[in-house]
Amino acid sequence: MQLDNQANATTDNGDEVTYHNNGLAVWTSYSKNGHDENYAWFDLGSGNVTVKNPDNEIINKMIDIAGRLNAKVQGDDGEIYDTKIFTTDKQVTKEKSPWWKIWS
Repeated sequence: MQLDNQANATTDNGDEVTYHNNGLAVWTSYSKNGHDENYAWFDLGSGNVTVKNPDNEIINKMIDIAGRLNAKVQGDDGEIYDTKIFTTDKQVTKEKSPWWKIWS
């Protein structure tokens, strides 16, 4: 993990967007870093770590981190993820629930 405190992105219409937070880190070993400007951002705030639209690889990383913090990985609909997902073929997220959190 690399603490960057800032993320930059370009919207579909070419606008540059910057997000600042002192708890923003990127998972540098994520296999899809940089593909289609995609990065695995982990955002710490209010005692929670939030990740937007995680794929199975990111969810597995979240489960690893949660285990070390004695925390849990929980989706927006209250579902708990405590067992690693070993395939990366499918997205686990639902379009209506794009935010995931590690709750302590």
